[in-house]
Amino acid sequence: MKKYTYFAVLFSLVVLFSFSSCSKDDHYYWDRGRLDYTAELTVTTNKVFQTSFRVYEDNIRLRGNNRYVEIHDIKFISGYSDIYVYTDGYIDWMDLRVEGTNAKLQYDVIHFDFPVQDETDQAQYFLDMMIEQIRRYGYATIIVDGKGDIDSDYDIEFGVDLDLYVRE
Repeated sequence: MKKYTYFAVLFSLVVLFSFSSCSKDDHYYWDRGRLDYTAELTVTTNKVFQTSFRVYEDNIRLRGNNRYVEIHDIKFISGYSDIYVYTDGYIDWMDLRVEGTNAKLQYDVIHFDFPVQDETDQAQYFLDMMIEQIRRYGYATIIVDGKGDIDSDYDIEFGVDLDLYVRE
C-alpha cells in the first residue's frame, strides 16, 4: 500500500509542476487592428514607371496607436485603396500586383482632380492577398507598373481593417 501512496504523491507533483509551467505571458487573444500605409511615388522623365515597395507587419496597429511585439495571426476584414495624383499631372494607366500571388488591380486614366478610391471586390481580393503575404512572410511586396505625365507625383494608400491574434 505504501508503494501506491508514494506513486500517487509523485504523480500529483508531476501534474502540479506541469500545469504551473503555463504562464500568463503565453496568453493570446483576438482583437481589432488596422493597417494604414502610404507609398509616395514619382513618374520619371521617360513617362513609364516600374517600381515596387514593401508593406511590413510593423505597419499594423492595434486599436489605434498601439503596436504589439508579437502578432500570432492576422485575418482580413475589409479595406480600400486610394490613388492620388499631384502637381496637375495624370496617369495614363497603372497596374498594381502583389508579388507571389495572382492579385492585380488595373487602372486607366487618373487625373489630378479625380483621385480613385477602390473598394470593389477585386480590391478586396487584392488587399486580402497582401495581408496573406504579410501573415506568411512578415511583409508583402507591391509591384507598380504604368505610364504617366512627366514628373507627376502620386500616392497609393491602403487602409485595411483586420482581426489580430496578439500576445497580451
